[in-house]
Amino acid sequence: VLLSKSSNVTTGKVYDEVISRERKGDYLGETVQVIPHITDEIIKRIFALEGKADVCIVEVGGTVGDIESLPFLESIRQIRSQLGKENAIFIHLTYVPYLSTAGELKTKPTQHSVKDLLEIGIQPDILLCRTDRFLSNDLKKKIALFCNLNVESVITAKDVEIIYEVPLIFHKEGLDHIILETLKMWTKEPDFSKWESIVSKIKRNYVESGKVQLIFIDFPLDQAAFNASKLLHCLDQKKQITFLDTIYENQEKWTSGLNIDEINDNLEKMVQILGI
Repeated sequence: VLLSKSSNVTTGKVYDEVISRERKGDYLGETVQVIPHITDEIIKRIFALEGKADVCIVEVGGTVGDIESLPFLESIRQIRSQLGKENAIFIHLTYVPYLSTAGELKTKPTQHSVKDLLEIGIQPDILLCRTDRFLSNDLKKKIALFCNLNVESVITAKDVEIIYEVPLIFHKEGLDHIILETLKMWTKEPDFSKWESIVSKIKRNYVESGKVQLIFIDFPLDQAAFNASKLLHCLDQKKQITFLDTIYENQEKWTSGLNIDEINDNLEKMVQILGI
């Protein structure tokens, strides 16, 4: 997938363009408003990618209900109206938390999130339910009932060990089939054998814990070195890694010559770690 700066639409870019056009008189003295001027600019930028791929995936970041994302949500609502249901679908990512004290998954966050979307005129076609375990069929039926969906459209987006497992989980849940069916697209059954082999190899070589050594050449990156060191110290407290002392090399040493004993001492430390 080839991406460019056009693939990233931010609020700043949109408002800057609209304000610039207003100051140039492009709106002929009209009052500039969120609807239609801001939303039209967002839609224009989305349609600018037309023809570069068979399917365009538009991700609207943030949380439903936040004021920052409202113009973007209104824009995709309008796009759906323009293109029709067979050419644009809404996939909503929601959270289904597990309460250990109660020993059950809670669907209220998902229900309220969908309710907020419905209030602005968007009915999700598919729900991706982010959770730490597979949803039971009964739970999917409950979510589907309250969110006005088919049970098949409620998909488990389960936490995984490595990110490459995500497509396998979605395929198991039937997400690809539902998307193709909704968009009236046809293709052959995917062959995931090579992908599964890659995931299996990665998981076999996955290290639960290891030793980490930081080496910094002291150019103007002191804050970066400090932040990285603090992060690794936090992981060390959780016993996920063993954090060795950070090696700081001063810029002056590299210009005036290094002490050979220090180099040997540092190399001995580096032998203990998995990678540099």
